[in-house]
Amino acid sequence: QVTGTPSANVGRFIPAFFDTSVLAGCSAFTYSGQPMTVTATAKATGGGTTTNYSGANWARQLTLTDANGVAGSFTAGNTLPAASFSSGAASNSTTTFTFTSPTTAPSSIRLRASEPPLADGISSAIGTEGTQTIRSGRIRLQNAYGSELLATGLPLPTLLEYFDTAPSGWRAGTDTCTNLVAANFAFTAAAPSCSAAVAGCTTALAVTATGAGPYKAPWTVNLAKPTSAGSMCIRLNLDGTAAGNQCLATGTPGSAATSAAMPWLKFGWTGATPSNPAASVVFGSFKSPLIYRRENY
Repeated sequence: QVTGTPSANVGRFIPAFFDTSVLAGCSAFTYSGQPMTVTATAKATGGGTTTNYSGANWARQLTLTDANGVAGSFTAGNTLPAASFSSGAASNSTTTFTFTSPTTAPSSIRLRASEPPLADGISSAIGTEGTQTIRSGRIRLQNAYGSELLATGLPLPTLLEYFDTAPSGWRAGTDTCTNLVAANFAFTAAAPSCSAAVAGCTTALAVTATGAGPYKAPWTVNLAKPTSAGSMCIRLNLDGTAAGNQCLATGTPGSAATSAAMPWLKFGWTGATPSNPAASVVFGSFKSPLIYRRENY
């Protein structure tokens, strides 16, 4: 039994270093601008976890940086607050690294966690630091046109791409995390404005997955035979807020489209500011005005 006057609080507990680990945003990699989960664990000299490094009174807020110096920055979730530490570990599921330029080849970042310089200056520099491949991605829609009489309708080329090492540039990509459903595609009035939502659906859009899992890239997107010839614009909603009407059944009014909530797959299609991909669709326009061609050599 201990008797006497209790002593004042002691601490705080100082780890020897930190280890960091990362859970990819998309399978084995993370897209530029896509959240990933980073965990930092306080370690003792012998390698065990410093479990007393826990809570706002005994831990310190850590800052995450890229020890590899890739051209980009953390645009969200680059801190681990002291209060988030429990039994020596803390995680942030909103950590987001964004390339300075979207035309950056896949690059590996190394997650370094550091205490403030005016604290104890402990970091993960001598520990095990998690690495993550960052890839610049985008979804591209291509224009479609053809006869309104085709029973099979028209395909709407919808391509998942990533930027590879120059001079390859943008190339077809696959992943196991990008889900698209037909409701994400918004139908609007024809160009040039492409702004007013359609009141009724002259065609219907369907998405079929050809990759691994339901609605995983690459996809086959098809427009059903329309009720009449005409033109329209189709925009893929990648923003958090959707716009336009979806068309899932021919001849019925279109309800509000939904969002795929994947803004990291937007691109600067019309300027420097990333925007949703869009395409023009024309039913009743043939692919070639030629009926017959003959060449003599």
